[in-house]
Amino acid sequence: MCVLVCVCVAEQCAEMSDAENRVTLNVGGIRHETYKATLKKIPATRLSRLTEALANYDPVLNEYFFDRHPGVFAQVSLLFM
Repeated sequence: MCVLVCVCVAEQCAEMSDAENRVTLNVGGIRHETYKATLKKIPATRLSRLTEALANYDPVLNEYFFDRHPGVFAQVSLLFM
């Protein structure tokens, strides 16, 4: 029984960690979800330096808004893969 409880607690910790590392980017009205680690693959870019202090962060929606063409962002996102 202790093993089951420990596994469940570990799974909950993994889910919390996963949620904390996810980032939602709203680019021209299209939402993209990724991980902070993915965005940090290319340093010295605006995406690698996202913080909640930025003006484009919406704490209510928990997302970053970029007023850019969503089709162009699809091409930019390929660089991070």
